[in-house]
Amino acid sequence: MTLNEKIIAVVTPIVPVCVPDLLVAEAGETPPEEYCTFDFPLYADALGDDAAHLQRALVQVHYLAPLRANTVAARRALWLALAAVDEFTAPDIENATDQTGQHYVFEFEAIGQWLGDDADG
Repeated sequence: MTLNEKIIAVVTPIVPVCVPDLLVAEAGETPPEEYCTFDFPLYADALGDDAAHLQRALVQVHYLAPLRANTVAARRALWLALAAVDEFTAPDIENATDQTGQHYVFEFEAIGQWLGDDADG
């Protein structure tokens, strides 16, 4: 399972829309009010015998919601779900909310063999 697939599998039971990088709505389509995006760089890790055996990703999962929405339960559920994954560290949460809406950034490290058949993670 790639890192993208793992993040989506963990997040979507809590926030049904979760996409890598950027949520793009089609012309005339209304984007969801609540959604997650995520991004991460990959670094070589578990170096030995002149090779990297694992990848370390510095992951940011962005949870966005309307300003007046009560997001406490969703934020707690996201934190618990992400922290429960063996390959992930427990996330730190940064509040990046501004006048356009609530924005919480869950930051954590993920260690594993994340490259599947594609180079997107």
